[in-house]
Amino acid sequence: MARNNQNGIIGFLIITVILYSLMPILSVVFSQYLTTYSYMLICAFTFLSITFAHGFQSFEKYFSMLLPFIFYQALTLIYRTSDFMLWGYSVLLFLLPLIIGQFFFFEADTVSINRSFSAFRFALVATIITTIAGCIRNPTAARILATIDNAQDARNISFTWQNIGGYGFVYTVVLLYPLIIYAYKQKRIAWFIFVPLAISAFALAIVTEYATALLLLITSSILIFLSRKISLKGIVIFGIFSVIFILLFQGVISDLLISLADRVDSKILSDRIIAFAGGRRSLEASDDKRIWLYRYSLETFLSSPLFGNMFVRHGSVGGHSAILDTLAQYGLIGLGVLYAMYKRIYNVFIKPYSNNSGYGFIVWTFIQAIFLSAINTGLWFEVLALYMPIILFAINNKKRF
Repeated sequence: MARNNQNGIIGFLIITVILYSLMPILSVVFSQYLTTYSYMLICAFTFLSITFAHGFQSFEKYFSMLLPFIFYQALTLIYRTSDFMLWGYSVLLFLLPLIIGQFFFFEADTVSINRSFSAFRFALVATIITTIAGCIRNPTAARILATIDNAQDARNISFTWQNIGGYGFVYTVVLLYPLIIYAYKQKRIAWFIFVPLAISAFALAIVTEYATALLLLITSSILIFLSRKISLKGIVIFGIFSVIFILLFQGVISDLLISLADRVDSKILSDRIIAFAGGRRSLEASDDKRIWLYRYSLETFLSSPLFGNMFVRHGSVGGHSAILDTLAQYGLIGLGVLYAMYKRIYNVFIKPYSNNSGYGFIVWTFIQAIFLSAINTGLWFEVLALYMPIILFAINNKKRF
């Protein structure tokens, strides 16, 4: 009975974290009616409940898994701009998805995971719908949310009350899209559900005006035509041939992108697709300036490869690539920590499925997350360690979506 009660409490806390992470409106509810510190306490209690569920032995198991991630957060202490308590809260938010994901893998009962999956499915679909609707009413809402630093900004509060997802939510959907295809290929999603989901993902990228998100969705859609049993070897071959195809047919791809840009109503989206179509020089000349930001981070790293600007007072980075920025900030030490974190993610959350039919779809999600970290901000561990295990559990337990 005590064990069931403990699992029930942990399950409730996990569902709260999932809903909060996927539904922006809950952040307003917590901040205005319960205060931000109440959610901080929920996160802390969830963390402690899981890691100390079986005493020190349980803590030791989770701690060993989290070691590279803890070391990475220790490095960020050098650059923290907030007080120590808020920095600690950000560390907790960073580690929590990893803790919950490992709990799902090794300790959670089927009932708890099914409830978590139901909460995840509801939150994801609801926020996709409200974001599309909100961005139709306010075309630049998602991009504004990505640039506002002040949580008390009137626009931020208004859009959040409308449950409009910003940059993080849009790319979460992009990263989960291959797994939705995987579920469809494994007959866990009926075609009349998959088709609206796929259309909604594309609509989300278009109305939020994220060109990279749209292009990644188009690329991942090719997976629909591959074998549902595609292996690691198959997905690697697919990736190599994709790169060769892009290099050999740059002109054709450029014409297709320009044609796509002509059919898009959004000027921001159209201009960025045209910039991608023109290659490096076009991107350098565009308003995006991402190429220059990449170059700045890379040059910062090359000027001090071992430590980056870790010990430089007021050192700066480009700010448009999580991986390049880590190299610029922490040098080869940062590169080693990144490798250790991604390797741990792979070993704990992806490799266990290596004998499963369609393993290539899972690996594609992992590769896409690393690629996205290279060209944009964010390391996307919450997708790889929390959302992906929930979806894979549903697929492997033959649960219908």
